[in-house]
Amino acid sequence: MEESCSLHTCIDELTTTINEQLRIHYTIEWFKYWLGDESYFDDLYFEKVEEYSYRPFSDQESSMIKQKGVNLERIIGRWLKANPAITLNDLEEKVTQYIKAQFKKEDLKQFFDDCEC
Repeated sequence: MEESCSLHTCIDELTTTINEQLRIHYTIEWFKYWLGDESYFDDLYFEKVEEYSYRPFSDQESSMIKQKGVNLERIIGRWLKANPAITLNDLEEKVTQYIKAQFKKEDLKQFFDDCEC
């Protein structure tokens, strides 16, 4: 079995970690507050991209990467507002697809070696 490239490894680990955090916190009464204040998706994005990137980041690039995590928090909030009864499985699927779409954009792809998967 072939190993995944650094890009796909980063996406997989980020998605897995975020979905695990959602599973832990989804049923708590203050989920929406956790999501905006204590989920720290911005830091998680930065840590994972930094771990798998082939190069260091400028301050502007670091901010852009962290903003991707903030954007995910915001979109999850919108999904919850639009469908308060969304199941955890459906939410996880939406998160997975959203993260994959984020990493298809050149602003994130630039930090990884070319994908040969």
